Amino acid sequence: MKKSLSNKAQVWHYDFIAGFLLFSIAIAMFFTFYQPEKSDVEYEALKISNILMTEEGIVNNHKLNNTKLQDITNKNYNELKAIFNVKNKFIILLNEQYINGLTDFNNAKNLAKIQRIIINNKEPSRIEVYVWE
Repeated sequence: MKKSLSNKAQVWHYDFIAGFLLFSIAIAMFFTFYQPEKSDVEYEALKISNILMTEEGIVNNHKLNNTKLQDITNKNYNELKAIFNVKNKFIILLNEQYINGLTDFNNAKNLAKIQRIIINNKEPSRIEVYVWE
């Protein structure tokens, strides 16, 4: 009697599906739970940009508050460093124009950059925060 190959093929098919599902679940779990560590400069850049985007910073309702911007511009660097509670060097730019911070970051080590978009006079503007060691 000739034995049918379809039973063997069905078992192989189920093995393949089970293996593929386990592999897919493992990959999905890896990308769900894997979060690379942020360095100090990345953390501080994010921290400064978050502070700037709050009511204590330079933004009200996602719109630039020019009075608060002027306050930030008039503070000296060390005051801002204490307000932001950061240890690394930083610079803040609005549409590539200097707001506050150190300007010499040509030889910066471990540079991090955060960009945020806000509304300034009904036009989109870009706030950039650079932090480095």
